[in-house]
Amino acid sequence: MRRLLQVGLLLAAACTAKKPAPGAASGTKAAANAAPAPAAKLVPHPLTGPRQPGVISRLAPIATEEVQALLPSPNGARVLAKVDHAAIGQRVEGAWCFDSGTIADLGAALARDYAAAGWQGFVVHPNPNFPDRATVTAQKPPYVLFGQLSRSGRDDCRGVDGKTYVSLGVHHVEAVVPGGTAGAAGAQGTTGLRGP
Repeated sequence: MRRLLQVGLLLAAACTAKKPAPGAASGTKAAANAAPAPAAKLVPHPLTGPRQPGVISRLAPIATEEVQALLPSPNGARVLAKVDHAAIGQRVEGAWCFDSGTIADLGAALARDYAAAGWQGFVVHPNPNFPDRATVTAQKPPYVLFGQLSRSGRDDCRGVDGKTYVSLGVHHVEAVVPGGTAGAAGAQGTTGLRGP
């Protein structure tokens, strides 16, 4: 009896091991009735929405008029360079000078001003090695903002006099699929701005 019970358990284990997994298709009829595989999960692209496989970010042409309202003069700052298209590259930029204030306080005020202009995720990045400098970033799809606050050596905004130079620039970023006419620029047109 004991021997018969052992053989029965072995047969049961063998049969269980050979059973197809639930939902697995075997044969053409089962394959036709099987549920479709779930779609791959897309990683959201921070600037252009859902990120598709093989899509890269690239700078697009930009005109001063399309983003001028996105670069308002910061409250309390003097204009050093009016908002205009950069001499080189696809960038619209402007420069200002604060006559007083700390880098941290001016960065916080700038974040408030630019949030009111529609920028999202405005972040001041202090530089631990150079406390008199900080960079800033923000986004308003399809645009990205990069800039700096610094106690500079410029004659019109000298840091030794307690003044802070602010330079901000905007890029237009587009998502493209490499190859064909859309990817004609190749690696030269990429920004390196990719989602996680």
